[in-house]
Amino acid sequence: MSEFRYQSGVRTKIERRADGVYDITVNGVTYRVEDVRAEEGRLLFRVDGVWQTAHYAQEGAARHVAWRGGTHTLIKAESQRQRRSGAREGGGSLSASMHSQVISVLVTVGDAVVRGQPLVVLEAMKMEMRITAPVDGVVTMVSCAPGQIVEKGQVLVAVE
Repeated sequence: MSEFRYQSGVRTKIERRADGVYDITVNGVTYRVEDVRAEEGRLLFRVDGVWQTAHYAQEGAARHVAWRGGTHTLIKAESQRQRRSGAREGGGSLSASMHSQVISVLVTVGDAVVRGQPLVVLEAMKMEMRITAPVDGVVTMVSCAPGQIVEKGQVLVAVE
């Protein structure tokens, strides 16, 4: 069984049964997912007998999944703890997890932010990804602008 958390903190458990069916539990509700097929950034699967399509990208421990009009970033639970502690120790600078385009910048230098608040919205492979504040604090740097193409690892915002 793998345990993930959405960037928003929602717990997700994914368990593959012996018959190849996945039980996916989100906030205590379990969904039976069958016939999962992954091919070139796309997932095909059945939920309650209905075929579904989602697009995905994996970046280290993070999995970005675009499905039903939204993008969901799932992070393995233990990796999320490591990331959060690293952000605190590293001064709270947040960087792009993949080559993407900045869609919007939601903060300016001097803004007070709370943990989990969206700061920047990126788009890659037709998926939107929200960069959120890892801690409560104040924005000390913004180094991106809407329309800008950013590279993996490029620092976008700093929160102290």
